[in-house]
Amino acid sequence: MLLLQEDMLQFVLAQARDSYPYEACGLLGGSDGRVLKVQPMRNIADDPRTRYVMDPEELLAAFQDFEANDWDLLAIYHSHPAGPSHPSETDIAESYYPDVVYLIISLAVRHAPKVTAWTIRDGQASPAVLQVITS
Repeated sequence: MLLLQEDMLQFVLAQARDSYPYEACGLLGGSDGRVLKVQPMRNIADDPRTRYVMDPEELLAAFQDFEANDWDLLAIYHSHPAGPSHPSETDIAESYYPDVVYLIISLAVRHAPKVTAWTIRDGQASPAVLQVITS
């Protein structure tokens, strides 16, 4: 289960909207399943409308920050500006962290983004539990 505060979710949604029509991406760090930091990342993909690739220097800095704070990488998020809220074939093929949750923000209906959570292991995507904390 991934525990995410409402204000952090709103930050991620704002990033996804601001990045439109490109895919937004980032990391969620914390401990015991509770997100303590949202780390937005720059998408450096050749075609950021349909794919995301995180900037390697930013990725390294984020991992160093998480390690310095004794946090785990809990989740990786990205948006699908015009696509569905489930992992694409590319998302599944490029899921290199089997122990994290993958959040997908679909902006197919821009005024009503849909957020879903997934685990991806051995080429299979399965729904994961995302609990949004309002207090």
